[in-house]
Amino acid sequence: GGYRYVKPADGGAGHVFVIDGSVGLSAKVDRVDAGLSVASRWPAKARGYFEDGDADRQRRRLAAELGVSVRALEALETGWKPRAYGPGAWTIPQRDAAGSPISISLRIDREEDRQRFDSDGRSKSPAGLIFSPGQFGLAEGPVFSVEGASDVAALISVGLDAVGHGGNSVAGRLLDELGDLLATVPEDRPILAVAERDPPTEDHPLRHLDRDSPGRVGARTKAQRLATRLRRRIGVVLAPDEEKDARSWLGPRIRKSLAGGSRIDAAIRDEWLAGVLGEVEWFDPEPETPHRVEPLQQRETELELDEYRRRMRENLDRWSYGLE
Repeated sequence: GGYRYVKPADGGAGHVFVIDGSVGLSAKVDRVDAGLSVASRWPAKARGYFEDGDADRQRRRLAAELGVSVRALEALETGWKPRAYGPGAWTIPQRDAAGSPISISLRIDREEDRQRFDSDGRSKSPAGLIFSPGQFGLAEGPVFSVEGASDVAALISVGLDAVGHGGNSVAGRLLDELGDLLATVPEDRPILAVAERDPPTEDHPLRHLDRDSPGRVGARTKAQRLATRLRRRIGVVLAPDEEKDARSWLGPRIRKSLAGGSRIDAAIRDEWLAGVLGEVEWFDPEPETPHRVEPLQQRETELELDEYRRRMRENLDRWSYGLE
């Protein structure tokens, strides 16, 4: 699947076609200006999936499966892409720090592929952040940096601020985006990276240096990078009760609370905070090292004219010999 932009020979407006693996180029899906970039179409695609005719029902299904609120999935603009990979897929916009979608990931609605996330459209689309642009920064208390969309949805469900990303660490452009977003967090609100309790794997690159899980190693690395970038302390926490991550701890409690009524018990939020704040591993900014310019050292005293000519002849002889 995917899309192809076809520009007419007269230079006018072009068409975007759906690419179907079985039939090749199929029906037109919209009409765009000839100069419109692929990146500028992500917000429209995200909105289209969010407003799909079956999206409301599919969000309710996903909320029940994950143990999160429907409102949290709506805040993340979770949508629905019919027939993706056959059964369809939930869509999760990934954003830059300003909140604009820059790519879309898919959660496939098939039991054996339930945890498989693929990129919608071009495979080279950049990874982004998962957060609610309309709600981020409005809650009170700590701000959590987590892995994946489901942890973000669980924390939003209980009234906390959270931002997620794929993988257990961040670097490069994604670190820049995360740093820019978290730079808006006031100093009196702690920023905490939630480390996942992943089992160590044989191919883990740091297994010979650190016996901790890849999730904990990644969270520590992220915290140190953010602390140095933001010039403030960043904490690393683990989910209480030896649970793997935020959703695995919050999900069952949210599901039970919603089964007994339409609102989530505020005590769940308080219990989560009490559990994670009891043991925080803090990372301070690394010291700034000012750039030093070494004074230019005089390598040799002035040469007499005859000595200079002698050295030049030697260099010329060596150069000529190399050409023979």
